[in-house]
Amino acid sequence: MNQQSKIFFPNLDGLRFIAFFAVFFHHSLIVSCFNSDHNSAVYQFIFAQKLNGALGVNLFFVLSGFLITYLLLSEKGKYNKINVPNFYMRRLLRIWPLYFLMVLAGFVLFPLVKKMAGGMPDETHAADYYMFFVSNFQMIQKGFADSSMLNVLWSVGVEEQFYIAWPLILFVIPQRHLLNFFTTLLAGVLAFRFCNVANGRVIYYHTFSVIGDMVIGGIAAWLAFSNKKFIEVISSLSKKVIITIYAAGLLIILFNYKIFTTQAMVVVERLVYALFFAFVIVEQNFATHSFYKMSNNRLFHQWGNYTYGLYCLHTIGLLAAHIISEKVLKLQSNWLIMCIDFTLGLGLSMAMAYVSYHYFEVHFLRWKNKFAFFTK
Repeated sequence: MNQQSKIFFPNLDGLRFIAFFAVFFHHSLIVSCFNSDHNSAVYQFIFAQKLNGALGVNLFFVLSGFLITYLLLSEKGKYNKINVPNFYMRRLLRIWPLYFLMVLAGFVLFPLVKKMAGGMPDETHAADYYMFFVSNFQMIQKGFADSSMLNVLWSVGVEEQFYIAWPLILFVIPQRHLLNFFTTLLAGVLAFRFCNVANGRVIYYHTFSVIGDMVIGGIAAWLAFSNKKFIEVISSLSKKVIITIYAAGLLIILFNYKIFTTQAMVVVERLVYALFFAFVIVEQNFATHSFYKMSNNRLFHQWGNYTYGLYCLHTIGLLAAHIISEKVLKLQSNWLIMCIDFTLGLGLSMAMAYVSYHYFEVHFLRWKNKFAFFTK
């Protein structure tokens, strides 16, 4: 086994940071600052953009599907096997330490702090759902948790479910049959969404409803790994074509509240976003005429390494900032509150993610490379 082998897509770090920032925007924006009339066109547009921040999770899912599939295909191609236990150890060492720290904080620290602040803890979520990475089903059953730091962990649970199943699938199914499997699985996802389209929580949180994001990322990885013609096509795309596709995708996202208005459109809505995000990923990685590569942005590229911590910890940063703006500074203006929440919340989130990575997570990440076939 050659531990010096490297597979690294430098533009993905920037995309990860964009995905985090979209989620942060979603959680920090106060729509009423722009218009208090809920029926106005301005309010509806701004509210739609707040909701669109949640698409950062979609992008995270597609990124995971692409990268994990590509790495597993590479491992199987080079060594004629996939070391599934090693894969699980790599994911465990990357995900579990901070995840369970957040679970502990959500179920133990948050209620204590809330009680000290004069509030009454009212947690309806059960810890065992989080212990076994199925909190997305708790979101379906109970809605939001009382602890805001728990609410973002549902997507980590879905990722972990994906990590458990995916290497086994790629281990068992021959590479030549994978595309048929992926398309069949995608058809199953659409059928599940069709059968549950009236239940918003199921549509948004259920594993079978959202796993299509990873599948489409996996299809993109399979094409990139197995089909030279696909890479040639992406590589030869002109800058004009690339800009046109980006513009079309962004317009769909900006005005999705006017596009995905029927049940049939809701069924395919997540698929449309995933296809666009998959294009962004392969364009960033393989196109030679990109109008901009994310690796050129040093800030996004650098902070892309901290996105797991940023994602898990940002609700704590926002909560602390909100307490300062309302309880300490006693601000009355929603504009000032939003500005404080955004700037201070982002600063606190970045500081916590930096400390978490360098003084906590890094100790586990050193062990992670011992189980790697390919290192960054």
